[in-house]
Amino acid sequence: MTRIHLTRRRTARIGLVLAVVTTAVWASPASANSPDPIFGGSLFDRDQPLIYSWQTGKVPPTWMQNGINAGAENSRKLTLATNAQGTRIPTFTYGSGGTSKISMEQTPCNPSNLLAIACMTRSAPNSFTVKLNKHDMQLQGFTLKWCSGYAFETPPASEPASGCYDVANITLDELGHVAILDHHDNSVAGSTYTDAVVQAFARTKDLVGWNADVYGRCDVASLRAQYGMTTSSKLYSTCLTPRVAPSLAFSASPALTPQFGNVTFSATLTTGNWPSDYGDRISLKPAHARTVILQRAPIGSTSFTNYLTMSPGTTAGTYTATVAIGGTYQWRANFPQPTNEGFLAARASVAQTVTCQNC
Repeated sequence: MTRIHLTRRRTARIGLVLAVVTTAVWASPASANSPDPIFGGSLFDRDQPLIYSWQTGKVPPTWMQNGINAGAENSRKLTLATNAQGTRIPTFTYGSGGTSKISMEQTPCNPSNLLAIACMTRSAPNSFTVKLNKHDMQLQGFTLKWCSGYAFETPPASEPASGCYDVANITLDELGHVAILDHHDNSVAGSTYTDAVVQAFARTKDLVGWNADVYGRCDVASLRAQYGMTTSSKLYSTCLTPRVAPSLAFSASPALTPQFGNVTFSATLTTGNWPSDYGDRISLKPAHARTVILQRAPIGSTSFTNYLTMSPGTTAGTYTATVAIGGTYQWRANFPQPTNEGFLAARASVAQTVTCQNC
């Protein structure tokens, strides 16, 4: 599949990106922010190493190479085990024998549209190309300026306070396209520019988001749905709309115990069944290392109070607590709605009665 990323300056300070491919989009309410749309076509493999090298005869200058490599490194950050948003996207790494090619173009990368500053193609699951137009290229109605290129003009110039593009940011944007992402839709309510790097408007220096060096939450939401998470303890993006209630199973054993006998409470938290557009990478998966509360109430009461926080079990998505029983109560597990990820609250549908003998 071929995808060309076109950018033009709408004003002296904002770049407008024109999409030349119409793609499938996520199904989500128009009143809420939503993950990036995605292209049709194949995915790369999860965790696939994609090694790039410089195109022969079109090798970028060192200052541009540095920005490209920084953009690739910023993409790889999403795959790290230490990243709370860890996602199993392909990893982009420079290597002299890489089959994927990145180049600096001396002539416009898309001759049929002289608004382009960068172009890309994706040929999943094998390779990709990214092409960046050279610094100082005359395009339709503007001169392309890369912020890091001023020092290498003849004579050298100082980087201005505004009006130029960040190589690393544009590279990260292009690599998001390579993975599968189309442009984020900023027209929906609740959306802000910093929700995504893969944008229809590439911003120039001094505007919010012009040098963003990590994928935004709505980029991550789409990448997660397509490629999955690195571990079950990673957080789900708050850009997932509508939020879906996870499933919380709960049991108590034994249900009858002498006074101060130990009872083990067990809960299993899974992600629930997300809408089909989100893909099966995040549906019905264990959700580990969350806050699951054990609650109790007197028999016949509907007023439950928090008793303790359950401990994560050895199996992903499980939680346990052992309690010395001093009376007969109803017990249940409760998962409060988190503020830092795309879950609703959940509680066990049936409370468990534990009877204390001779209490």
